[in-house]
Amino acid sequence: MTEESGITNEWLETILRVHLRFSKKEEEDCLGPLDNNGSPDEEKDDLTVKVINFHISLGCREGENLLSDLYAIDVHFSVNEKEKQETKSLNLMIKLLPQDPYCRRFVCEGGFDIREIHFYTTLAPVLTNFAKKKIPDFQLPVPKCYYAKYQSGSESVLVLDNLNTLDFGMADFGKGLSLEQAISAVKAIAKIHGTAIAYKHVEDIDFISAFPFLFRPDAAAVSYEELIDRGLPALSCFLRETEVPNHEEVIIRLERLQSSARDILTELLAPDTRIATITHTDFWSNNIFFREDCDDSLILDWQMVTYSRPSNDLALLFLTSLDSTIRRNHKNDLVEIYWRYLTKTTSSLGFDLETSLNYAKDDFLEELKKSELLGLLLGIGSVDLALGDSRTESRLLDALNDLCKENVF
Repeated sequence: MTEESGITNEWLETILRVHLRFSKKEEEDCLGPLDNNGSPDEEKDDLTVKVINFHISLGCREGENLLSDLYAIDVHFSVNEKEKQETKSLNLMIKLLPQDPYCRRFVCEGGFDIREIHFYTTLAPVLTNFAKKKIPDFQLPVPKCYYAKYQSGSESVLVLDNLNTLDFGMADFGKGLSLEQAISAVKAIAKIHGTAIAYKHVEDIDFISAFPFLFRPDAAAVSYEELIDRGLPALSCFLRETEVPNHEEVIIRLERLQSSARDILTELLAPDTRIATITHTDFWSNNIFFREDCDDSLILDWQMVTYSRPSNDLALLFLTSLDSTIRRNHKNDLVEIYWRYLTKTTSSLGFDLETSLNYAKDDFLEELKKSELLGLLLGIGSVDLALGDSRTESRLLDALNDLCKENVF
């Protein structure tokens, strides 16, 4: 596996050396600046790192992550600096470009890898440093970044904490999120949305010009349309085979959507809201890791980070990841919790969202209704994840019927 992935002692020593250098800088939360060749700036010093041993294994099950190849690495190493020596261990998750030709082309053409690298090395540190001015112990609910490197089309490396070794775990997608997990998830995304909103208005930031790597609505629409074109035939076939009531009407409405999908995506991904903010745009259960008690959750896989409507993230989570009963009975409760934590976050960072923007929870609920159509389209693009498991197929049918009855599509 080391030959296939290119992971060797020397490769790991380079990563660890860079991480240890930049971890000394209090203002940096991950690797720090990149030079023009995509390699971290290095300072000449007396720091030496020697890998004693490491163990590598696949970081996920086959088919779980199509946008990258994941490797879990447990590394034991020694550090020698200024005649002081100590041994350390780290549990890392390494993301590389996918080897599958179709997935690799899709990732490179869409810039998904470099977008995520920029999130961890540029945007996340900026937001964290801004928030720490008010809250010294502030942390974004995302994994720690140790290292990143990018060379267009040939190399993409992102090294993060292996959350599986830190008492975090992924929810059972087949079962769907419990109410406790859903609450934890909306609190986490509210913290990120709120931090970005406060940063934008307190510092008077234009996100589009300040962070040009963010997924543009027109470019995102093209990428998502390709996925929808692949997913819709499979969904239509599934609906015909199941022969559920009104399935022909649902199929007709879905196929009618296909011709206008790009325009709909572009419109709904545009930051056309007073509370435009940083959005994950792929916010579903497999991209959230939870502690067992659900008191804490971290959000990962930021390849699709966008400046858009925050309601888009909640719509996708509700439609794809919640048990039907929880979605139907507790959606408004979850929105209430989200709104409370969003406004609490902005207020703690010096920005009164509701007063300054003349925007209330009822405005958010109206935007959430619009975002449900985006959630449906994004769900169609990844429908293969739901097919083949009776539990997720049942949730899918429930969501389609509910949205059809509500004339969302």
